[in-house]
Amino acid sequence: MDFSELDDKIENELDYNLKNIIALIIDAVSDFPELDLTDTDEYFDRVKTLLGTNTINMQSIDDYITSKRNKSNEKEFWVIISLNSLYEAYILMDFYKIPFEKIKRYIDEDSTPTG
Repeated sequence: MDFSELDDKIENELDYNLKNIIALIIDAVSDFPELDLTDTDEYFDRVKTLLGTNTINMQSIDDYITSKRNKSNEKEFWVIISLNSLYEAYILMDFYKIPFEKIKRYIDEDSTPTG
């Protein structure tokens, strides 16, 4: 979903935790250093490629950030900022026991998923 549409969608979201997680994902997409990137699915695909994995998780994000922290150029700096926002979203998902699949359904559907 286009992240600007997603931003509009969460304005009326009543679940504060879900709203904050989605807001962090929007930040992650908007901070990614590719100016043409506006879609969350494209973002997740590019992050998977960047991390060299089929599944994004806290450990793979942390490993990437740690490995690049002191070796970065300007583009890599913005990638790290983007991944930090995504990492924070994963921390909240873990803390509130909200699976990524629920977040993904919310992003992809017109209404908030249950369960």
